[in-house]
Amino acid sequence: MNTHQSIRKKIALAIAASLGVGLLLSFLTFAVREIDQRRQAKTTELLAMADVVAFNASAVIEFRDVTGAKRLLSSFAEHKDVLAVRLIGITSDFQYRYDAAKRPLPAQVALGDSPHLERAVYADWTSVTVAVPIRSDNDVVGSVSISASLDDVWRAIIWNLTLSLLALAISFIIAFAIARQMLASILAALGSLTDTAQYVAESKDYSRQAKIYSDDEIGDLGSAFNTMLQQLDFQRM
Repeated sequence: MNTHQSIRKKIALAIAASLGVGLLLSFLTFAVREIDQRRQAKTTELLAMADVVAFNASAVIEFRDVTGAKRLLSSFAEHKDVLAVRLIGITSDFQYRYDAAKRPLPAQVALGDSPHLERAVYADWTSVTVAVPIRSDNDVVGSVSISASLDDVWRAIIWNLTLSLLALAISFIIAFAIARQMLASILAALGSLTDTAQYVAESKDYSRQAKIYSDDEIGDLGSAFNTMLQQLDFQRM
């Protein structure tokens, strides 16, 4: 660190560092919460969709109704983030697959090809797959799995984080300006003391007085310094 920096620069650096670290930690905390909440919300949405399909799919599974399965899953074409849906029978060998047109399928989709007796969630940074059992008369007759891309989720996260980062940058500038303004009187008082001390040291003129800017500890220091100069000046007379 440069030991010859002025106190004004040192205080400015201390303020900037303190504000920067605080705002950075706030941003990182917000980013982690935003990512977690967005992914959790998407998972909850997919589980709700899978529950609706599972509630209506027991007859499709038991009667191996391909037409009914196609009709049941046709609405997923409207959900652009849904990549694949699987209806898998357990008590029968019925299977029906819906794949989004012209969309690459993540390896995670294969997890839905196996029947699930319990609810399950498989998630990574690019996609999420949920699986829900299909029940009939308290028996599990099959399972439905839905795989969806997280591209839209990440776009929303990036947009929110960009706005947050912009807001934090503006907050940093405002807070730094306010802090500098609050310290202006302190710096002015210290500058007056320094200038007066240098003048007296060079000119031996003890009648010089430092200007008092406040009635706080810095002001008390200035008053004591002026009193000392008055006493020295009186002793020289």
